[in-house]
Amino acid sequence: MVELTILTLNLFTKLHSHKLGQFRLTSLIRQIAEIIPSKASVLDVGCGNGKLAAGIGSLRSDLRFEGIDLVSVPGAAIPIHYYDGHTIPFPDNSWDVCMANDVLHHCDNPIAILAEMCRVSKSAILLKDHIADNWADRELLKLMDWFGNVGYGTPLPYNYFSSDEWRASFSDLGMAPSQYLTELHLYPPQFLGVLDRKMHFLTLLEFSKDT
Repeated sequence: MVELTILTLNLFTKLHSHKLGQFRLTSLIRQIAEIIPSKASVLDVGCGNGKLAAGIGSLRSDLRFEGIDLVSVPGAAIPIHYYDGHTIPFPDNSWDVCMANDVLHHCDNPIAILAEMCRVSKSAILLKDHIADNWADRELLKLMDWFGNVGYGTPLPYNYFSSDEWRASFSDLGMAPSQYLTELHLYPPQFLGVLDRKMHFLTLLEFSKDT
């Protein structure tokens, strides 16, 4: 029975990754390519295999991408640097833009990582993450996160913030959204009412630094 359950979960995970995952990836690539600043050097924080960055680059040849992650993925689509999960291994103001796609809620201290992204960025951060404004949102996000990451060894602390918590965090770090999208349509139409529900956001955060 246990082996059957594990097999079923593995099959569901592969289906999620192949079908829903590809739909989500294609949608994110298109939407990020539309709002990311021009001629930017971009550091992808928690880049995984680099497919998101490479996909954006295929639509925006003016951008240059590199990534950081806890592990190096063989055959990654962009250059990847090792990252210890705490300190981004670049000096201050090294990149025009830092971006993170569904990374911060996997961190023990999301705001500390957001501050690190701000440190190494010159003036902008592009962030995709989740919103949990109520109990139902939080429980559904936990379920989606578990199914999407089980078997990959991804940390799952379920650190979801509410809309108010995100806004306060951005303000505390001196950042303001120039773009803030919640109608992302990351899943096929038959899943939108359950899996989207404005629990996802994509924002371009801009800031200025004292010189």
